[in-house]
Amino acid sequence: MPLIGKKQGIPLAETVELALAARHESYGSYSYRSTFGAGVQSGVSQPDSIQDTPLTAAILWRPVRDVSLRASYSGTFVSPTMSQFFSARSTIPTSSPTSFFDPVLNAAVTRPAGTVTVTSGGNPALLPESGRAYNYGIVITPRWAPGLTLTADLFHVVSDNQIRTPNVQTVISFYPGRVTRDGANNVIAYDTSSINMSQVIVGGADFRLSYDFNVAGLGDFNWQAGATYTDYYKQQAVIGDPFLKGVGDRTLDFNVPLRLKGSTSLNFTRDNWGVGFTARYTGRFKDSFNSGVAIPFAAFPDLAGIDGASIRSQLECDLRFTYTFAETEAAGWRSWLRGTKVALGALNLFDRRPPYHSSVTGGANYSYYNDPRMRFVYMELKKKF
Repeated sequence: MPLIGKKQGIPLAETVELALAARHESYGSYSYRSTFGAGVQSGVSQPDSIQDTPLTAAILWRPVRDVSLRASYSGTFVSPTMSQFFSARSTIPTSSPTSFFDPVLNAAVTRPAGTVTVTSGGNPALLPESGRAYNYGIVITPRWAPGLTLTADLFHVVSDNQIRTPNVQTVISFYPGRVTRDGANNVIAYDTSSINMSQVIVGGADFRLSYDFNVAGLGDFNWQAGATYTDYYKQQAVIGDPFLKGVGDRTLDFNVPLRLKGSTSLNFTRDNWGVGFTARYTGRFKDSFNSGVAIPFAAFPDLAGIDGASIRSQLECDLRFTYTFAETEAAGWRSWLRGTKVALGALNLFDRRPPYHSSVTGGANYSYYNDPRMRFVYMELKKKF
């Protein structure tokens, strides 16, 4: 909704626009609800009514032609998925030693393989996620560089009742009701099924660049670049407990964001041909296996034995070639190729190994953010009808 336009001639207010929106969501069902939820009795069927009306507001201020400032607020509401509610639960013994700090025994503990059972799966007592997202940004489209757009945005997101799959340390430290102990207070079972965390707060900055340009006699180019820097991540497992902090620390939670990640790509097209090159960066992170001893083996003969303070960052590059048959392709059998696009590409073009990190037993683990298949060559064929 425009509030001020260029015709009004107000200094430093070429354009001011306001957007408001509301969305009502309601999910109703009748299901079997079992344990974990406050006020929910095991074995009792009861109707579910999950509903909310999240609001969104955004304002755009363009003081001059080349610069726009923007801010927005968004309410969020996410109902648990059917999988999170009702995926099959299983309880099995651990297949490897389990290490954690036990606040009851006030000691670091390693339980041998097979001496602890782990329950995983759905949780029918999950609550919907809700939250608030705040964004403040700037958009620069300089008139001296047609086709160039630069953006920078700060974000602050507060999420309540976030659905997570807790790791063993989170369960042992904050959810004693999910832990079973023997007469000597040793942990003999724990439950890592989906759960609502009390609150998660994350903030940082997004940076984006897009530049379309033409080189006479050569063709059209498009350069894209983007990066996300996460400044803080705070998680409160139980209301009243202190917030735990740790950007890029998977010992805190499997969904913790990386400190830095980004990508850049350059795409070229000429007539029916196209080629694109992409570089993808994933930053370093900390994992629960960092203190383990890595045993050198044939694929990694230079392992020093200790992973260090974090799992290393990684840069991978992709290459893609395309050819698009024109809509005006000649008659005969070639007419069947009209609108067809053929692509040949390679992910991880230079066949870089994913970052390696060890477990306390010396077993090999690869980074969660990279494909262990390394270089992957593919071909695509798309046809418009």
